Amino acid sequence: MNELFKQRQRDNFSQMSRYLKLVLNDQFTIAIMFLMGGLGYWYAGFLKSLTFAWWEKIIAMVLMIGLLQMGRLATLFKPADKIFLMPQEVNMETYLKQGFWHSMWIAQAIQLIGVTILLPFIQVAFQASIVQSLWLYPTFVVFKSLILYDQMQSYYSKHSLIWLRVVLPLITFALFGVRLDMAWAFVFVVLAAIGRMSVRDKFWQGIFNWQSAIDDETSRQLTIYRFFNLFTDVPKIKGKTRLRAWLNWFFNHIPKNHNNLYTNLYWRGLLRNDEYFGLLIRLTIIGAIVAYFVHNTVITPLILALIVYLIAFQLLPLYERYDDIAFTHLYPVNNKMKRKNFVTVLVRILMILGFIMVIVNAIGEFDLQVVLVTLGLLLVEIYVFCYLIVPKRIKKSKE
Repeated sequence: MNELFKQRQRDNFSQMSRYLKLVLNDQFTIAIMFLMGGLGYWYAGFLKSLTFAWWEKIIAMVLMIGLLQMGRLATLFKPADKIFLMPQEVNMETYLKQGFWHSMWIAQAIQLIGVTILLPFIQVAFQASIVQSLWLYPTFVVFKSLILYDQMQSYYSKHSLIWLRVVLPLITFALFGVRLDMAWAFVFVVLAAIGRMSVRDKFWQGIFNWQSAIDDETSRQLTIYRFFNLFTDVPKIKGKTRLRAWLNWFFNHIPKNHNNLYTNLYWRGLLRNDEYFGLLIRLTIIGAIVAYFVHNTVITPLILALIVYLIAFQLLPLYERYDDIAFTHLYPVNNKMKRKNFVTVLVRILMILGFIMVIVNAIGEFDLQVVLVTLGLLLVEIYVFCYLIVPKRIKKSKE
């Protein structure tokens, strides 16, 4: 069983590495650097604006509990395992413990980064010293280890994980709110872990729940693939086509003629396919959140322009979406008309999304200079991308 997990671990690492190479390309890396710099600048200003209000503690507790939910147990199970590995069920504890250690290092890395980012806000919200706040690191290590271990044993016994994922963290972090030393919170978690481990043996005596374990692993991998799908095509994620009857009024206004054949196809593919529609919604929400909180004459336009660029870049595969359909080649429409229709759709959707983010930014804090600079930069960016970059990329892809 150890060798089986190691083999699957190598295969999973190889697959994730291929996607990471596509995601962490030069353009995206530069974009992330600008985005992190802009958010860091905003975060520093946000901390200075805090006034030690009661709601700050609540938000800090919610963020810490949310951070604990990140990084699930990776079992690397496959749907066929419930049949082919059934004879090895007696040895499944060994396999799961391999998954536990594999998951723990990844999860602890996420916790370390998350706590480091949240630490300044937590210090301000709880009015804690740096020495007190540093106790959060070992507290999160013990907490996350306990959650992963409990998830592993939950496949043998039917018990809820919510008390360990939500209730216990809520009680622990509430100790910070009453101004107790944060070291006592760590002691509280350690005692809870000792109590949980003292009754661990009885949880291994049940029948292994294959379906629950496989469903959890499928959900975990789907979450990762959806993240990759924000930046590149992922074959494992096939978007469904939905009618979305509430958009019929929009489709009815698109001209139905020879010159707009691909305009109709692109709009329907963009708004009725889950892959593209979901991508638009997710990135627009992220952009709107950033736009609402970040207000700076230089940083805001750059970040919003960066988000619009990322959206535009992810929509480029839409151009070739219908190339595998034979009827699109039989119909007398040349590539010039096709490219013109694609650019038209791309310009309009980017202008709509850019306008939404500018409006949200103005709602967050109206600054006429920021609004004008952002609008100007977005218009220039959309023109350059759609009318200069896109034609060159299409031409290059056909060579």
